[in-house]
Amino acid sequence: MDVFLQSVGFGLVTASVLAIGAVGATLQVGITNFINFAYGDFMTFGAYMAFLVVATLHQNLFLGLIAAAIATAILAVALDKIVFTPFMRKKPKVVTMTVVTLGLSLMISGILQAVFGSLFKTYGLPTPRSYNVGPFIFTTEQLIIIGCAVVVLGGLEMLLRFTKVGKALRAMSDNMELAQASAINVRTLTRLTWAIAGALSGISGVVLILQVGVLTPTTGLTYLFIVMAPVIMGGIGKPMGTILAAVLMGMVLEVSGAYLNSGYSIALAFGVLVVALMVRPQGLFAARARH
Repeated sequence: MDVFLQSVGFGLVTASVLAIGAVGATLQVGITNFINFAYGDFMTFGAYMAFLVVATLHQNLFLGLIAAAIATAILAVALDKIVFTPFMRKKPKVVTMTVVTLGLSLMISGILQAVFGSLFKTYGLPTPRSYNVGPFIFTTEQLIIIGCAVVVLGGLEMLLRFTKVGKALRAMSDNMELAQASAINVRTLTRLTWAIAGALSGISGVVLILQVGVLTPTTGLTYLFIVMAPVIMGGIGKPMGTILAAVLMGMVLEVSGAYLNSGYSIALAFGVLVVALMVRPQGLFAARARH
């Protein structure tokens, strides 16, 4: 029972990491209608920006998180203006955008490796303490991860549910043509979506490093498909469905990993994804996710 409870606790931590990254991705895909395969590299970029701040300001992780969010948001908006918008004006095929984002992924990864090298890096934080929270035991870093998820995702839900900007974003995700006919400034809000997605990817990169412990230029890319799985399972453009899917994926990964080889646990998690899509191709929680 102790092993099971601990694995559930680890599942909450993994779900928090996945949810932050996946919600940013689902917002972007829901608005732009293409998957950004450089998203994992956005996460890595944010993690390195936090590394610079943490290393410079003597382990100030809070400022590192802010720096990661701001820097990656700027990167995402810049790439939207320079790369994505010119391509989208030409109404490209899906495969074209796939190739473009894959090329950006390789470019960002290469630049990060040239600047920071390929050796492992860590945030060098103090030795974590352990805390009993109900039946679970969490370290300091794990509590930070869960706290980030609660604050960031809670704030995003408030934005989407109770502000005019949020309502406009939901309208664009549901029906872009109708949103344009309703005099919504689609271009500005699309750029805002990229900023939000970039900020969330940067934060998710930092919390991912808090979980796995080390940072390399390919860390985000390694976890890209695991982060994208809740996007597909939860329903594209459905943040709440994505969060629920992230919780499910996190639990499957960690609970199965407590009893099986880690390779089998990943295979099982993606097996759950395949079965879920066979049952509900639109996303397991799409119909239930309301903003």
